[in-house]
Amino acid sequence: MSGRRSIVAFAAVCAAALVAPGAAGAHAYLIRTTPPASGVLDSSPKDVALTYDEAVEPRFAIISVTDVRGHQLTSGAVRRSPANPDTLLVPLRANLPQGWYLIYWRAISVDGHPVQGAFTYAVGPNPGPPPKFHVPSISATSTTAQLLITRWLMFVGVMFSIGLYVLRFLILRPVAKRVQGVSLRGV
Repeated sequence: MSGRRSIVAFAAVCAAALVAPGAAGAHAYLIRTTPPASGVLDSSPKDVALTYDEAVEPRFAIISVTDVRGHQLTSGAVRRSPANPDTLLVPLRANLPQGWYLIYWRAISVDGHPVQGAFTYAVGPNPGPPPKFHVPSISATSTTAQLLITRWLMFVGVMFSIGLYVLRFLILRPVAKRVQGVSLRGV
């Protein structure tokens, strides 16, 4: 590959890298919930299902279900639905009493940004008006160390790959052509 072709190829790779983040720049959006937001159910559901417009990682997700006194009512860890990879599930305690409940969720989009939301639902024929719930802020549930380490490892890996490309094609190859008897077959 000539020096000019190497520069053109490197410029194309850089341009693609600049364009690619725009394709993955959107945040995950919640598109469907079970139970429905502000819905009134006859009986308590077995679990909460949140469906997003893209897959989110269950290890970095939080789904919290609380009653008016702030008691946590989930009975297990967040997991991906076997039927739909865009849906996260969390099991609830059995036979929740009549009343209002708050579902607070936080997830990490494919682009690495946290997204969150909250909604209420009620169980029972006459739950009354919805009470005021305290909804935690996104900073109260900050990004985990595992996510930060993963993000930095990916960044370092990309930079290392670009550095190797520059070293191999733009520096070593032109230098080796000037030095007689040097082969780059092993590089």
